[in-house]
Amino acid sequence: MISPRVSAILANQSIKKFLKNKGININKEKKERKIDQNEGSHIELLNQLMSDGVIPRNVVKTFVLNELRFGKLTNVFVKIIDGFGVENAQDALSRVSRSRHHFGNHNKITDVKYINPDILQMVQSGVTDIIYFNAIDNEQGVISKVEMLIGWEMSYNKGGGVQRYNNYCSIIIDFNNGICSLGIKDWANGVHSSNIPENVFKRIYSIIQDVFGITSDTSSKATTQVVYSFVHEMTSKILSDSIKRVDSSVGHIIDENIDLLNDKFQEEIELTIDDRSAIVSAIKNNLYRAEFTSRYDKITDDILKKDLGLYAYPRQIRFKETSVGEGNAKSASVNETIFETSLFYDMKYRLDQSKNVVFSVIYWLPSDKFEKFGVSLGCRRNGRIKLAFYNEILTEVEYNEVLSKISEYYKRA
Repeated sequence: MISPRVSAILANQSIKKFLKNKGININKEKKERKIDQNEGSHIELLNQLMSDGVIPRNVVKTFVLNELRFGKLTNVFVKIIDGFGVENAQDALSRVSRSRHHFGNHNKITDVKYINPDILQMVQSGVTDIIYFNAIDNEQGVISKVEMLIGWEMSYNKGGGVQRYNNYCSIIIDFNNGICSLGIKDWANGVHSSNIPENVFKRIYSIIQDVFGITSDTSSKATTQVVYSFVHEMTSKILSDSIKRVDSSVGHIIDENIDLLNDKFQEEIELTIDDRSAIVSAIKNNLYRAEFTSRYDKITDDILKKDLGLYAYPRQIRFKETSVGEGNAKSASVNETIFETSLFYDMKYRLDQSKNVVFSVIYWLPSDKFEKFGVSLGCRRNGRIKLAFYNEILTEVEYNEVLSKISEYYKRA
């Protein structure tokens, strides 16, 4: 059976979906097996179906592995990597199998793809074990990717009583795109500080650096510009037509009048070049907003996707700039874009000057691969980005979608 120490991290919704996909009539099976008809009893039904051979054990293991690698691990820390010491998959395997001071079961990893046979059981107390390892070479025989899942035992204070659960960290090192990501569950209150996501990241990333010889010299400035690129690309697409229309019709009038304004002030106040640019941009940006919003009664997901060519939209952005300190704009609801918020246009000039975005919330529009989902991107010290997915359950497709965009924008920066 699946140990309660493992099932604590499995979402009831995921188990329910898995059972339905296997053609199980959940209500009927629970009634026949005298299992309570509540969401929390899905795990009991799954255990019985596995024990009876209705669902093969290896199929359950595959399901559990996927859920442990993604599922509730909705806090993801991303580091841009500049170098590494791994040559190929065999070299990665050798490095892991020699890491006795890091992993309790290091000597059991004997193949470039490994799944711990005890994946459904508790992790031995006092050790960090490898649950899953997969090293992949490209066509030239050079390392392309390493995927890992590691687990350890932890204490969780639940309702006044202390429970022992497994905690996990899902690791993907994409050598081709220069990204190392660590997915971690946020247990909120009730865990020791060593199991808080930020501290888990620091401990595990240090191990990964040591094992695979990873180096990263990426600055915090580089990561803030990556997050800025998300917003800038979407803004450019959204306002492209509005900018052309406004600039061609009244752009020259604004430019001429700022010269007149400067002449009026000349004797008492001298407008700097930056002052002039800020005033002109504030006027133009608000005209862009007025022109853009006048064309739509309501900006829907379909309009954003089909008419404006967006794959996602920002709901919130926070940035730092020397003259204004910190700027922040947020739409009224999750279904509204920041482009419908006048404050965004008031501060857009300073945003574009600094490109120093420290936090943003972005919603991916629904596609044939996934439903609509939101994620926050927060820039941390030492050049890392923290992602917090707003999904109750994270899928591999969503995970890869966001990571690929981060890699794409970093390469452009």
